[in-house]
Amino acid sequence: MTRVGITGHLTLTKQARRSALDADPWLWVRAKLEEELALLPNSVVGISALAPGADQLFATAVLARGGMLEVILPFSDYGDYIPEKRDRQQYDALLQQAAKVIWAERHPPAPRAKAHAYWEAGKRIVDAAEEMFAVWERGRGGEEGTTFDVVGYIRSVDKPLTIVDPRSRSVIHERLQRPHTDR
Repeated sequence: MTRVGITGHLTLTKQARRSALDADPWLWVRAKLEEELALLPNSVVGISALAPGADQLFATAVLARGGMLEVILPFSDYGDYIPEKRDRQQYDALLQQAAKVIWAERHPPAPRAKAHAYWEAGKRIVDAAEEMFAVWERGRGGEEGTTFDVVGYIRSVDKPLTIVDPRSRSVIHERLQRPHTDR
């Protein structure tokens, strides 16, 4: 089984939404994640924090192709911090389908420590994966633990990385050993 992790945006920038060829750039992201998963040679274990946006699209795509889902959450009541009802329902449904759930931190952190918990969960996902997908517009992050930080960590530990960039509508492969085609 190939172990693939995800990091990515919760929302997309105005530039990504403006450059969308269709009404919803998340449709393009979902299609690219599905295409990249289909290129993997074995069955897949997807590793995700189940955050809204990229994580939930990835987890859904992994399960749709018959893969297993492992979840690494920043802290035990992480779901309570998902504000949108639809996103929370999707989180709950995906969590129920997970083969394994791990918490980066058992107890909810103090408000200022949440960013650190997200960072720890991101690093654990990278460490547990053989290769990583990132839905990333290739911009800098703000707080600790952003997609920018996780991508930097992926590169520092020299893991294969597939970047799905909704702003430029490109897929970039870094250090992949498996056969692939750039699109």
